[in-house]
Amino acid sequence: MAQQFLSEVTKQFLSETRGLAEELQKSLKHTDVLLPHITMVKESASILQFFQVSRLLTSLENVYLALADKKIVFTDHLQKLILLVQGKLCMLCAAIEQEGSDIDEDIQLYQLYCDKATVGEIFDVDVFTKKNAVRNRVKQTEEKDVLIQVHSKDVSEILKEHEEMIARTYKMGSLIDSLKAIKTESNIGKLSDIQKTLASDLQILQSSLLLAHDGVTSFIESQGNNIQKNQTINGFFVFANRQKYFISTEHVTEITYESPMEYVVQQNQRYLKIELDEDIDNPEERVRLIPIYSLSSLLPGQQESHDQVIDTILITEYSGQEIGIIVDHVQKFLTLTNNPLPAAFADFPILQGIAFDEKYDMIPILYVPEILKRFRSLRGYDIKKFEANTRRKMFRILVVDDSEITRQIESNILSEDNAFIDQACDGIKALEMAREKQYDLIVTDDKMPRMNGQILLDNLRRMENYAQIPVVVMATHPIEKADAFVSKSDFTRTDLVHTVKELLHG
Repeated sequence: MAQQFLSEVTKQFLSETRGLAEELQKSLKHTDVLLPHITMVKESASILQFFQVSRLLTSLENVYLALADKKIVFTDHLQKLILLVQGKLCMLCAAIEQEGSDIDEDIQLYQLYCDKATVGEIFDVDVFTKKNAVRNRVKQTEEKDVLIQVHSKDVSEILKEHEEMIARTYKMGSLIDSLKAIKTESNIGKLSDIQKTLASDLQILQSSLLLAHDGVTSFIESQGNNIQKNQTINGFFVFANRQKYFISTEHVTEITYESPMEYVVQQNQRYLKIELDEDIDNPEERVRLIPIYSLSSLLPGQQESHDQVIDTILITEYSGQEIGIIVDHVQKFLTLTNNPLPAAFADFPILQGIAFDEKYDMIPILYVPEILKRFRSLRGYDIKKFEANTRRKMFRILVVDDSEITRQIESNILSEDNAFIDQACDGIKALEMAREKQYDLIVTDDKMPRMNGQILLDNLRRMENYAQIPVVVMATHPIEKADAFVSKSDFTRTDLVHTVKELLHG
């Protein structure tokens, strides 16, 4: 029964998404009409865990928000890009319908170009056509029968290297099983020995992988095939959460050092204050404030236990915006080979590639534009978190609707405002919950089985503790005695949040 219900929800979602795709094609420039629809489908995609659809629509939503704020204007290139996104949306719907999944390797490219459009950056939509052409050529090549002559000795040597690496993985697996068996403090010495053995074998395995990679590359090159050469990259090794990373100098303008005591703090955001030329007439232009963030907040691992007396800060610049990135410390400048990321890392846009240091340790290369993008989004979140921590009361809200998707969307929106959310599928269930708990506000639909919104509201007003509790009707038509009405057919996140805030905070 649950599987059947989920199937019906997915069908409804696909219908709404295809409706949005049609609306995009017909009403390309109608920002006020499209934005609420994009937001609604995006929230549904996130709830149903169709994350590729959600990411694509988030990027498209940002484009239309920039258009609504008149930060960018419609151009031929932008219209082509939106139509390409619309086409990709239809392809994702087909994939969900046929395979039950929206996994698509091209989504990051669409996100990247939407991000470029959002900030008014120049972009070339022909890249999509070129990429499809290359893919078709590769596919045609793969379909042809290719005869390659190789020496059995060369193949045997490569197989031997890989067999040795497989053997090492089994050895590491047995060591990990031994670690799980250690539970008492008396085995601390043994634990230390196993950790050292694991670290040593892991380093040997990484070195073998690098040598095997070079061996395979040389072997294929000797057969006359063209192998794409890995590019060199200039930058620094940096440390964050006791882990080593590589950052390219492409977007780093300078490295500076500052005491945390000298930071300027505004609205829960830290800034690095830089004094400019005193000859500038306007005093406000003599000071430059650069927002700063800690790289440790984005990356896994254990933070340094001691407080830094002086912070090491990389000043980075992308799309005309400057951000300071705090790292634990920086190693020397050097040039390394940028190896493409393995397919397993495709869902980690914060990584640009991998490199190997002098010990043949595998070092992730961080993608600075993605880091800056995440830090910019974190700033608003940090302010919200600060406001939530200082708020005196957590409000409790009851959401009543017979549609599970609608309940989830409304709950998702309202929970962001630091509130506890409960859900009820109809009026009878809502009354039962209202008798057990005291809610600060109720959001209800009207047309529901067993008991509709009108009868629910009449019953609530007869209860002494709910006579003055605000009720928001989110339906097709208003209900008498309700405190506010939000149209379900064309509501926006802002409409709902604004209405609820007014009723709760007065």
